[in-house]
Amino acid sequence: MADIVEMAERGRNKARFSGSAHHLAAEIATRKSTWIGLAVVVLTSIVGTSIFASINEVPPTKAWQLTTGFVSLAAVVLSALQTFFQFAERAQMHLAAAAEFLTMRRRLDLFLVRYVQRSHRDLEQALQELAPMLEDLENITKKAPVISNSIYNRGKAKVIRSEQDAMQPKRTAEKSGE
Repeated sequence: MADIVEMAERGRNKARFSGSAHHLAAEIATRKSTWIGLAVVVLTSIVGTSIFASINEVPPTKAWQLTTGFVSLAAVVLSALQTFFQFAERAQMHLAAAAEFLTMRRRLDLFLVRYVQRSHRDLEQALQELAPMLEDLENITKKAPVISNSIYNRGKAKVIRSEQDAMQPKRTAEKSGE
């Protein structure tokens, strides 16, 4: 039974860390989408304003034309990058994956609560319950958008820090004898 519990705990950890990493990836993608979108709006506003300002100036200076052209080009490039990288869509995909990993973590939490103290005679039932959960976890992993190792490690570290912080008051209470 210990091997089955260990497999469930490994799956639970994978779900916890992957879910956190996908939340982090969604935050990063959303932030990139927002900043690029904001830059596009600002630059296109500058270009539009510049065009109207240059109407009064006959003919516009070469520097004014170059500056307006450069700002316009920058806006087009940023807009193209935003479309190409699809940050908003990627953020939604990461959030969906994070939700699925969270659901799987809860299922594995319940499994562990159910079987961590059980006897070996429940071994077959535990295996029958665990096998499809681990298969579902693999399917979630396969269809989830790819995340870099650095984002995964940051997500994992965030979970570990969070759990250590949650344990801190308990440790302090235990030391003081409460």
